[in-house]
Amino acid sequence: TTIPFGGLLPPFENGGVVAELQTRRSVLAFGVCCLSFASLMTTELTGCGPSPARTAHDVSVAVVGSGVAGLVAAEALRQQGVHVKVLERFPALADSRATKNGAFGLSLNGSACLHALGYGPALEPCLTAVHDYVTVDYTAGPEAHVLASTDFRPLLRHFKYGQNNVSRAACIEVLAQPLLSHGCIEFSKHVVKVQQVASDEETSKERCSPVTVVFADGTSQRFDVVVGADGINSAVRRSIAPSLSKDAAFANLCAFFGTIPGDVKLDHPQLVMHKMLRVYAGAATLVSYDVERQTPEGPSRLRYWHLEMPSDRDDSREDSPQTWASGAQRSSPKTELLHFVRNFPPNNAVRELVEKTPDDCIAYFGLYHWPSRPRSGWSSGNIVLIGDALHPTLPFAGQGANLAIEDGFVLARCLRQCCYNPVAAFEEFYQQRHGHVDNVLARAEYLAKVHFDHDFARRRATVAQMQTTSSGRLRFFQKVAETAPVPVPLSESLLNGRRRRRMVSALTFLLFGMIATRQSPHSD
Repeated sequence: TTIPFGGLLPPFENGGVVAELQTRRSVLAFGVCCLSFASLMTTELTGCGPSPARTAHDVSVAVVGSGVAGLVAAEALRQQGVHVKVLERFPALADSRATKNGAFGLSLNGSACLHALGYGPALEPCLTAVHDYVTVDYTAGPEAHVLASTDFRPLLRHFKYGQNNVSRAACIEVLAQPLLSHGCIEFSKHVVKVQQVASDEETSKERCSPVTVVFADGTSQRFDVVVGADGINSAVRRSIAPSLSKDAAFANLCAFFGTIPGDVKLDHPQLVMHKMLRVYAGAATLVSYDVERQTPEGPSRLRYWHLEMPSDRDDSREDSPQTWASGAQRSSPKTELLHFVRNFPPNNAVRELVEKTPDDCIAYFGLYHWPSRPRSGWSSGNIVLIGDALHPTLPFAGQGANLAIEDGFVLARCLRQCCYNPVAAFEEFYQQRHGHVDNVLARAEYLAKVHFDHDFARRRATVAQMQTTSSGRLRFFQKVAETAPVPVPLSESLLNGRRRRRMVSALTFLLFGMIATRQSPHSD
């Protein structure tokens, strides 16, 4: 089977990928300059932009949702001078259960975008570096059998950023800070519908007919552009693409997200030794990871985990789920999980995590996956979708939040490049994003098939083949770095090594030149 992003790339050791990456960046930068100049010169001929009078200060943008995608898009637009408002349905940040009980892996591509927006210093104390990622299996017996171990340290030898884990709530707090300080976030704004206002002749010239945003309390506001960053249950998506049903994207998987406070002691050797661990336990798979945060009171540590298992329906939005994954009627997510692990041996890592997680620290969700979407499902008029509202993905490639960060960053850049003409900007956004998004979603879908293979022996063999060495997983992150919207900076050690090599080459050339000069015959 062909694994997306699994093609042979130059190995890290010989530095081939770095040289290739730098060359591609140079060519890309030159091409972008040419295209930007051509676009500027042909604006009036092609109708690709609004009148020259339209600037960032003339545009009002509503971003629906204060998740990762929405906050990045809003801050990038704010820095351009756009009048932006983030409309959040909850009365406070990080008020949803997904945010309270969630964390995610921040990869090189996401880090590069956030550093480009100036978030680096504020985000640094919230990050936990991932140096290894171990996969163990319990399907062959009561003892944990190590299938694979991935070493992420080669990433840091070549790139300025490595692989990190971060609490979703902490990340959102950092992303929202500059927006809050400028009064750009409005809370308790539950958007139920958006409507494109019928454009008259004058509005059509400006290519910017307003959009009406309707709230649950019956009030409404108008904006020039609306960005739907309101997640899998997006009201914006329902307004512009009602035929795209969320139910059609259900992946027949459910997930339990748990958070263990730092004062709870874990005893299992694998949980103690490894900050990031994947466990196969029957038909389910679990990932556990530590997240540390530096606070004024000192370091704070939490253990996050999420467990996925097959399910034929998503009843997680019901007040009292009646079927769960097992088809039983139980009162809470923890009750369901305790039933699931009841026959596991006492020294099982999954059982220990479930038993030591407080009842109110476990959330239950259905998982969704939308690998392909027609162009009309990306935007309509002056309304566009980003993040999970556009392309919900499975968690197995570790790129859901990173794709959302990229979406917000690229969308703001496209609006600026297209002189805030939303129609042209959204087309450019689609052209820049759809290929990369489809590749990442295909990778996640492939890994889901591996993780939930009913033939456990075949699953063990496949995982061992994919991850016995770190090259397979690192190749994927290489490719992610190569296709990032912002070039990922190289590490200081690599840059210093290059400087030393250039200096040695220059001195060697000078030395040979001096020797050649002395040995050459002198004429009188």
